[in-house]
Amino acid sequence: MQYKITEEGGFKYIETKGGDTTLVLLHGLFGALSNFSGILNHFGSKYNVVVPILPIYDLPLRKLSVTGLVDNLA
Repeated sequence: MQYKITEEGGFKYIETKGGDTTLVLLHGLFGALSNFSGILNHFGSKYNVVVPILPIYDLPLRKLSVTGLVDNLA
């Protein structure tokens, strides 16, 4: 199943809007949205699954850390 990438204020994410309870999925430093295809297909109709697209290829190397990614999500 294909999901639309939404962009708001420079922040990109996928949202299934499948239910009232929200699950937020975060990929690792070198993960990708494709890592979550099975999870999205399984839970996407029952839960509102949100997957932020982390800017791992856009951040400067000094910001490419767990702290830098958390700062980006905050």
